[in-house]
Amino acid sequence: MADDINKLFAFFSECKMQNSKFYWDMQLDEDGVVKNIFWSHASSQAEYADFGDAVTLDATYKTNIYGMSLAMFVGASHHIQDTLFGCALLRDKKIESFEWLFKTFKNCMEDCPSPRCVLTGK
Repeated sequence: MADDINKLFAFFSECKMQNSKFYWDMQLDEDGVVKNIFWSHASSQAEYADFGDAVTLDATYKTNIYGMSLAMFVGASHHIQDTLFGCALLRDKKIESFEWLFKTFKNCMEDCPSPRCVLTGK
């Protein structure tokens, strides 16, 4: 468990080596501890370019053993099937975390126009 973050970074590095469009970013807290993590595969970014007019963000998934919620940016394809644009692990659901998450998502999808509609929960 103590080595999980290193294993995650190694996995992300491997993904980046296999495809330079793989995107990931993390936010550290004031003590240098990982606070939030975002990632998106190249195929997810390509699908966002095609189907990113309307995006939902659901951050209500169960927490993991570290108490971090899974947040997912999702859209719908022309076949009305869910398509995943990006994922994040969030330590908390404070405004600052969501501001970081939306900015990071926008940076990831920099070559694409912003969605016309973003739907979120409460």
